[in-house]
Amino acid sequence: MRTLDSTALAAAAATVAGAHYLVELDFASGMLRYTTNAVPITALGYTWLAYGDLVGVEGLREAEDGANGDVVLSLSVVSQALLAASIASAEGYRGRRARIYLQMVGDTYQPAGAPVALWAGYMDRVRVRRTAGEGASGGAIELVCARSGANRARAGTGLRHTHQQQVLRFAGDNGLQYVQALIDTPAVWLSKAFQQR
Repeated sequence: MRTLDSTALAAAAATVAGAHYLVELDFASGMLRYTTNAVPITALGYTWLAYGDLVGVEGLREAEDGANGDVVLSLSVVSQALLAASIASAEGYRGRRARIYLQMVGDTYQPAGAPVALWAGYMDRVRVRRTAGEGASGGAIELVCARSGANRARAGTGLRHTHQQQVLRFAGDNGLQYVQALIDTPAVWLSKAFQQR
């Protein structure tokens, strides 16, 4: 569970509050930092560029199981820095670090409290999404980022699940309902030699 500091909690309880993402991308050409906030903000000792370049963050979720943790960052095709870094050679971004933080913002559009780390992984692949409409067309660069760690392992499907995870995946399935009780209180099995005494 993520915890916010007292300043961020006060901002969250206020009548005017916002939560924005801070995205840190470690391209070979240099570190790029963007925010989904409407104006640039200063946090963690850096200035994070405003919303125009970072269009969206999709697929960000937290789970107990080892499910795929891919996140898709939608980047503006107008940004020359992002276009050059992401469409260039794959060695410039693939396998390099990406991080996402949650930043609470107050009524003055300035950070309220310290950012909270939400996600860490690496940049994987780039694809271009095009949209066409009547008289107008557009698009975005989609940077797919994958989570580091256990869910990349091929043995990730063999992880032990809890009853709550089973019910989330398969509603009404109570197959793991008593597993935790069995683990907590194992049955004592007497050996054949002990029983013959």
